[in-house]
Amino acid sequence: MFSFWEIFGGAAGLAVVHGLLPNHWFPFVAVARSRRWSRGHTLAVTALGAVLHVIVTAALGFLLAWLGKGAEQAFGEVFRLASGLGLLGFGVGFIVADLTRGHRHQHAAQNMLHDHRRSGEALILGSLLLYLTLSPCEALLPLFAVGYALEWRQLAFVAGGVAVVTLATMTAMVSLALQGMAD
Repeated sequence: MFSFWEIFGGAAGLAVVHGLLPNHWFPFVAVARSRRWSRGHTLAVTALGAVLHVIVTAALGFLLAWLGKGAEQAFGEVFRLASGLGLLGFGVGFIVADLTRGHRHQHAAQNMLHDHRRSGEALILGSLLLYLTLSPCEALLPLFAVGYALEWRQLAFVAGGVAVVTLATMTAMVSLALQGMAD
């Protein structure tokens, strides 16, 4: 099965790539510009969004690990093999889906801004935070699922590492984008 460092390294790498996706940071930049938020306020809201995003992802991940521990006890070696093949299958599935879907995406930040410029700050903050909170990182979930063999404290360390990397990546991207708009 996978070692702690393999799962931790994979999760940290995925967290960086995942945090670089524009749908994780650009909505904060767009709203900040539209609402004329300060840099500090924008980074604080982004950090809160990142933390909520990771909490939901980790909660689902711990649930998957718990289910995996039960399945491993019930099915033994067969489950260990199946979970490794499942992780490989998820990776191939994500690649195939990305290659076959073509270039389709939504510009959520633009759609969100056009009707809400006069809305209250609470509605905008709530929408931003809810958007990210209710969209857990599905790419990380298979790593939690195969993490069933880890001790709970090791899995918590993986979740903590994901939180730090996601927070750092998202706030760095927002900061860079804000700096680029200021120049």
